[in-house]
Amino acid sequence: MAIPFSLETSTRGGVSQLALAGDVDIACADELTARAMDAINTASAETLVLDLAQVTFMDSNGIGTLFRIHTACAESGKQMVLRAVPRYVRDVLKITGLDLVISIEDSNAASGG
Repeated sequence: MAIPFSLETSTRGGVSQLALAGDVDIACADELTARAMDAINTASAETLVLDLAQVTFMDSNGIGTLFRIHTACAESGKQMVLRAVPRYVRDVLKITGLDLVISIEDSNAASGG
């Protein structure tokens, strides 16, 4: 059974954080992209952190959305960092080579999944 997607945003100093929860798939891709673009366009934020600690599922649409957000950050001269990445997401990023492109913050919380 799908777990509904939710997203909380916060900005502190030069960092905007999006804390994602639930299933990250095609159903939430547009909302996630729009909220990320809002955060990227915040003049005071130099870094966008996507906290994935509460993500329960991510399909290829979710991975593609992460890459599109990363590209938008790079084009805006900002950095995107993934935090608390579940093992299964980290594995897909590694298989696709995206772990070499997208910054992943090491975290003991990233072992789930």
